[in-house]
Amino acid sequence: MTTLRPSLGLFLVLILPLCSQADIVEYSNGSISGSTNGWSISAGTAVSNSFIISNTSTLSSASFGTWAQLGVTPDQIDWSIGTTAFGSEISSGTSSATNTLISTHQAGNVFQSTMAISGSLTPGTYYFTLQNASSNSAGYPIYWDQNSGASTAYSKTGSTTSSIGSESFTLYSASTAVPEPSTILMAGGLSLFASLAWMRNRQNRSSMLKNSAHVA
Repeated sequence: MTTLRPSLGLFLVLILPLCSQADIVEYSNGSISGSTNGWSISAGTAVSNSFIISNTSTLSSASFGTWAQLGVTPDQIDWSIGTTAFGSEISSGTSSATNTLISTHQAGNVFQSTMAISGSLTPGTYYFTLQNASSNSAGYPIYWDQNSGASTAYSKTGSTTSSIGSESFTLYSASTAVPEPSTILMAGGLSLFASLAWMRNRQNRSSMLKNSAHVA
């Protein structure tokens, strides 16, 4: 029967609960501008940006720049992912946004908004769409920050579609556990201590068995 040595077992017990979470960036269209322009994703207007996936992945979250009037913050936003602009055949949903204030100017506040999304993707080109954004104050629109990154982007109101400068956004896949260096050092030291104690105990038991054999 194979047994797990105490050193390895202790190492695993110590490492797994203390691992940090590292989100994997699957696509980034650049940082938030906050000053170029903002395109409405409220009141019947949708904005769609292209993105390229290089590896098979499962998306878990998205972050993007949003504009809002002073005192207003983004709330829930409809999102979708498809193979064409405004498409939703891959995945879609409505998610609550978590907002971090980036800057304030005469037009209002600029936030980094983060929300959960999903979608299993193989390498290829897709489109990320935001629309029907609500805020903490009913009737106030939310805008998607334009940074004119590498993506191809469109704005759509009713049946009218216009080509626009692309928006700031980053898409992430499910996180993986990564041990922090301090955790590895601590666990390694305790693991070595446990290993030495195990070996000493084993030697003591062997000595006792030998002494017993001589007595007999």
